Amino acid sequence: MKNRKGLSKVLFFLLVGLLLTPCRTAFSQPPYKIGYTNCHSGWLGFMGSAWRDGFLLGVEEVNAAGGINGHKLDVVLYDDESDVAKGVLAFKKLIDTDKVLMITGQNQSGVAIACAPIAEQSKVPYLGIGASRWIVARPGKWQLPADPTEVFDYVAKFRVDAQTHVEAMYAFAKKRLGVKKFAWVNSSTAFGMNCKEIMQATYKLAGLEVSAMEEYGTNDSDMTSQLTRIKAKDFDAIIIYSSDPAGALVYKQARELGITKPILADAPMVSTPILKTLGQYLEGLYVCVHTPDVPDLNLLPKNVQPMVPVINKVRKGVMDKYNHRADWINAYGYDGAMMVASALRRAAPDPTKLEEARAKIRQALVSTKGFVGAYAMGDVTSTHELRVPVVMIRLGKGQKFELAD
Repeated sequence: MKNRKGLSKVLFFLLVGLLLTPCRTAFSQPPYKIGYTNCHSGWLGFMGSAWRDGFLLGVEEVNAAGGINGHKLDVVLYDDESDVAKGVLAFKKLIDTDKVLMITGQNQSGVAIACAPIAEQSKVPYLGIGASRWIVARPGKWQLPADPTEVFDYVAKFRVDAQTHVEAMYAFAKKRLGVKKFAWVNSSTAFGMNCKEIMQATYKLAGLEVSAMEEYGTNDSDMTSQLTRIKAKDFDAIIIYSSDPAGALVYKQARELGITKPILADAPMVSTPILKTLGQYLEGLYVCVHTPDVPDLNLLPKNVQPMVPVINKVRKGVMDKYNHRADWINAYGYDGAMMVASALRRAAPDPTKLEEARAKIRQALVSTKGFVGAYAMGDVTSTHELRVPVVMIRLGKGQKFELAD
């Protein structure tokens, strides 16, 4: 009898011990070490930090569910400070010192464009994010506005680039606003200059004319000279292509100069940090945004309705973890983590065989099909890109998003 009681106690405490240590059981396999570098400070830090928050939210979700086939996602994270040289150094460190299986991150186009050939040469899978399409195209193998004819084997990205967004703005401006001529303003960054190239290659195909083209620096605070030159021209609308707070100042100062014509911009203009600091000046701005930014998800087109549950999950997760409303950048980061997890799950690599593991992950990444995220949806294309749906909105009073198209 005593032996039975003693045995029962032993079994009881063993059971309690198992219940209290689920992570040891879940992560019985060696971790999957993933490299991540982004601009968490510097002129684009507001965007990189938001992407990091969404990415880590996704990583936590994956690990809480037991990881990938029993492997924990272990993220090695660096801040490139929005600087190309520092970004390249961090990228090389992830490959040569940290020995990561793959790398993701990088909003700054200049950093990403510099790192893509390094990934290719080192045969390390690289999932780029907010950078230009130039990161997938082999040098000299892309003639705008067509798709790249040859791409890097080891580089993939979400297709969040100027061509998709500019063409959406063209269509909206012509159909809804009656625009025939527009003025163009872009930042002088690699991203801004690439966007300008795309605009110059596509506006005639859309049946539009460009009345003026102006640029500004990311640290500029006075754009009145550029706007004064634009004001003297004949135009129906202005398109601002920017990924920094200075772009919001262009809009503010345009209105202060008495420019009343419609003004259109891209999604970064209504990111959470910009709205917090300059949102009160942006009323009336038309913006090409992503599905997570539409308040009433029931209004989204049927073809993207499968994204709604994922968007709601991200919204709740960001509010619970970071205590603020989720924006498209958070959703973008979350999808980055899910893309990484999906590739690892299908590749099932052995992390102790690094070269073989990287090759398997690369193949899984570029053959992704049926992905449904909070930001992107579909199959990775032959140019190693995943489609990102866009929607046109108007920023109303109190920074309320109103569907414009």
